Amino acid sequence: MTRRDYQDPTYKRNRASILAGSPDCHWCGKAKATQADHLIELDRGGDHSLENLVPSCGPCNAARGSRYVNHKATQRIAARNHAIGATTVNGLLDRQNPHTDHDIPTLFDQ
Repeated sequence: MTRRDYQDPTYKRNRASILAGSPDCHWCGKAKATQADHLIELDRGGDHSLENLVPSCGPCNAARGSRYVNHKATQRIAARNHAIGATTVNGLLDRQNPHTDHDIPTLFDQ
């Protein structure tokens, strides 16, 4: 979320509503919630509605955010590799480009 998103009046109102009464974290159910977490991320079409916000403790919200950022990065890298014709074999990058000289050693020749 950008700073501008945190200033949205709907977010502020719904965050206060979600956190009223010191609820338990939606994710772990153990810690008290201190943050409002979006079920559907804003960049995936989510909004600040009460239906899309859940109470979350800081560690759960941070872990969930990190997983989402890592997933997006993995998708971006996979799309880039697909676009350039690269594949991975045993974690190593190999370019499958039919326009290159086939006498150049590849990862498979090592």
